[in-house]
Amino acid sequence: MNNFGQKSRTTALPKWPFSMLQDILAKTLGFLFGSTFLCLDTGINNYTLQRAFLDQYGMTPKSYLQSLRLNDAYKMLLQSDPETTKVTDVALSQGYWHMSQFAADYRRQFGELPSATLRSIY
Repeated sequence: MNNFGQKSRTTALPKWPFSMLQDILAKTLGFLFGSTFLCLDTGINNYTLQRAFLDQYGMTPKSYLQSLRLNDAYKMLLQSDPETTKVTDVALSQGYWHMSQFAADYRRQFGELPSATLRSIY
């Protein structure tokens, strides 16, 4: 019930669009695109997509995609040799063009700088 005594409407999507969206996101992580691309590719309107992601994941599609990209960067840094790998290359591979933004987003998600993760296994 909302503040006016009416039943609240939910915009949750059935399970199939999320599996389809996850497939699309997994295949396109290295590309830059917005939620408009997801809407066009799935036939879901932007409002429904935004609400569904907020209901399902507690974040917008943009934040969800950013989290996936940062997780991929984390895995790449953990598995890379610090002598031959540059943080810049990893950031660029995940669609980041501004290294300071990558470092800030990375630190917010993992609590350390990407360079610290890169050095952590050696």
